[in-house]
Amino acid sequence: MIDTSTIFYIILAFVIAIAVSFLLYFLKEKKTDKSNFLLFGLRTLSVYLLLLLFINPVITRKTYETIKPKLAILFDNSSSVLSTKHNKEEIQQFFETIENKDELKEKFNVDFYEFSEDISVLDSLHFNGKQTDISKALQKVSKVYKNEKAPIILFSDGNSTKGNDYAYFQGKQTIYPIILGDTISYADLKINQINVNRYAALDNNFPVEIFTNYDGEKPVKAKLIVKEGNKTVFTEDVNFDKNTKSETVNFYIKADKKGFHRYNASLISSDLKEENMQNNHVNFVVEVVEEQSKILILSNFVHPDVGMFKKIVANDKKQSVSFKNIKNYKGNLAENDLVVLYQPNRNFSKVFQQLKNTNQNYFIITGTVTDWNFLNNAQDFFKKKSGNLVENFTPSFNAGFMPFITEDLGFSDFAPVRGILGEVSINAPADILLKQQVEGIETEEPLLVTINPNNEQKVGVLFGEDIWRWRMQSYLNSQSFTEFDTLFSKLFQYLSSTKKLDRLKIDYKQNMLSSEENKIYASYFDTNFNFDKRARVWLEIQNTETNKSFKLPFNSKENYNEVSLEEIPAGKYAFTISVENEKETKKGFFEIIDFDVEKQLVSANVEKLNQLAANTNGKTMYPNQLNSLLDELIQDQKITQTQKEIITQESLISWKWLLGLLVFLLSLEWFIRKYLGKI
Repeated sequence: MIDTSTIFYIILAFVIAIAVSFLLYFLKEKKTDKSNFLLFGLRTLSVYLLLLLFINPVITRKTYETIKPKLAILFDNSSSVLSTKHNKEEIQQFFETIENKDELKEKFNVDFYEFSEDISVLDSLHFNGKQTDISKALQKVSKVYKNEKAPIILFSDGNSTKGNDYAYFQGKQTIYPIILGDTISYADLKINQINVNRYAALDNNFPVEIFTNYDGEKPVKAKLIVKEGNKTVFTEDVNFDKNTKSETVNFYIKADKKGFHRYNASLISSDLKEENMQNNHVNFVVEVVEEQSKILILSNFVHPDVGMFKKIVANDKKQSVSFKNIKNYKGNLAENDLVVLYQPNRNFSKVFQQLKNTNQNYFIITGTVTDWNFLNNAQDFFKKKSGNLVENFTPSFNAGFMPFITEDLGFSDFAPVRGILGEVSINAPADILLKQQVEGIETEEPLLVTINPNNEQKVGVLFGEDIWRWRMQSYLNSQSFTEFDTLFSKLFQYLSSTKKLDRLKIDYKQNMLSSEENKIYASYFDTNFNFDKRARVWLEIQNTETNKSFKLPFNSKENYNEVSLEEIPAGKYAFTISVENEKETKKGFFEIIDFDVEKQLVSANVEKLNQLAANTNGKTMYPNQLNSLLDELIQDQKITQTQKEIITQESLISWKWLLGLLVFLLSLEWFIRKYLGKI
């Protein structure tokens, strides 16, 4: 369709072309002949074509596209699905039933996904997922279809072993859970969780907290037994009934020998015949250490940051912490491996003098009440040109940080810290872990930095207060304080160490669960202490019980190397990390504990799946009702196809051909006039 105004301009252009040509060949010419009519026609056509180039008339076309609604099919691909009454072939049949439903494909664009710890487009169902995060799967699918009315069919047993509680999930999409697994509720005793520190100090009693649970109605007497090898270190009777479904048992174990100690906790009852006994036994490992790093925190006032640091250090049994008010402190700094100075002012003058005399390691946290005039003069490693303007700084992770191996915890999403705005200059070798972002713009100003002025003394500086908010945000992101606390434990461990820099650094967990993603990290540096990406790093491990050996290569990342232990079976291992054609090596020990959380689950969690369906206006179904659900979705008048109007514009003329024709006509007119002697 051509616009009315365009038609008007096309007609007007033709009139103008005639008028211009008539003026040139009939009004101005005193004598006319037959050739004037030919030239008049050529000039009229040339002017008309020229004007058409400027008008560029277009035709508008309208077409309509039918858009089908989406239907998302989510299959639980974890091992717990097959540990119930369904086998792989039965669940595969559910997929084929949907795939072969022609009426469904006529109405919907059907997308298939599989999930366990994470979600992906369905490739194949193998049911070897070690953990299940239903909430994460629903959140990601909900984001994909956030602007569409896309029903979700969820095939799952409802047993989620990590992530948020999916029962309270609310989204725009209606969710129809198909309940897989055994819906019969069996009487079952289990150990839900064990809380224990990774480290314990020699000759101390370390706390253990065990959460036990009972699914059943009849009263049951059980015994909780904790053993180290064949030696029983703790036992207690635990009673359950229909009103007492859980019990928390707290006790202490004596750390009387240095090294690794492996314990087994068992919850046993002779009164109960259980379908699943695997969830009655849980192993845990504690390392007893002889020495602890002593960390002293000095502050002029009480602040949530100080309490947070005390909490982090107290949880790491390789470190001990004490807090003193600077006004009352008269101790000997040399007794400590690291001194933490919170928002220093002139009351810290004697402390800085001692630190300067002893070359002792320290960590400074600055903020809104820091006396920068004093701090700039109290030490020689960094200066800040500061005023009185308080600014919010958002952290930005620096992947090139070298002193110890760490990963981005999602710092860019953390709450801002507060500090005094100003330019920082550092006068010694330094490594920046976090940079400052101001109003979303990343700067080169450090937020968290380590300084190594002489390869002996170490200094850390954090240019902001209220980092307790970071710990809260980290918990919201991962449902655990572990990642955040581990980062600062590493920082304190690095700053408190008096060892010189190693060219080969390693990082690993000494106690690992077979159901988790286990990795060992290493970084190798050249003689200038730059990360060497070209170095080939190898891990050699040997099972100390079977003597079976493995040799694995590390994969190089941006500033570290990593190797996955996914294929390594449970057991105790000694390892050596080496660099090809270099002398540097590191040795250590770790244990992979055989623990499959998916096998702890016997029955489908019908209650939570019902709650999920109710929260999203859906309803729970059973596999034998699948065809009924599909027919219901096909006939649902609220879910309809929509038509999308597509408007396209196409030019009526080809400017290349038109321009060529215009040149030809003007050239022809010129030659004719030249031939007739009218030029």
